[in-house]
Amino acid sequence: MNDTEVLNLIGGFVASARVRAGLTQVELAEQAGIDVKTFRKLESGTGLLHEKKLQAVERVLGWRSSSIRQLWETRAYIDPTKASVDDMYDEPGRESWTDLASESKGPVTKASQLTNEELLVELQYRFRNLEVQVSRLKDAENGASTDH
Repeated sequence: MNDTEVLNLIGGFVASARVRAGLTQVELAEQAGIDVKTFRKLESGTGLLHEKKLQAVERVLGWRSSSIRQLWETRAYIDPTKASVDDMYDEPGRESWTDLASESKGPVTKASQLTNEELLVELQYRFRNLEVQVSRLKDAENGASTDH
């Protein structure tokens, strides 16, 4: 998906979840502690907010932590026919805003601290990013060799 498509997807997910929660744009913005105009940019798909504002929206909607950022960062791999707003909500085995608020845990420093599922997801994420970096380097190299 390109940037515009994923911004529209995120905005649609936010709107759907807001309506499902029975909130108006003004109510959600107030609960998240952000300006309603700023919130409307997110929901309309015309902009992505700063991390703290995204986190505030996620908390109000009951979504898992960094779900919006994760969607944005993996946009090149998203199949829009399989993406669903339900993917954004807290699930067993995933760190949620509720978990983060109730537990004070430090950063993960060893793979043994992760569940098998968490480790697999982390490795998949890293390999995808590595593939993208290698592809960009190859493209840059091919572009440089054809310029001579």
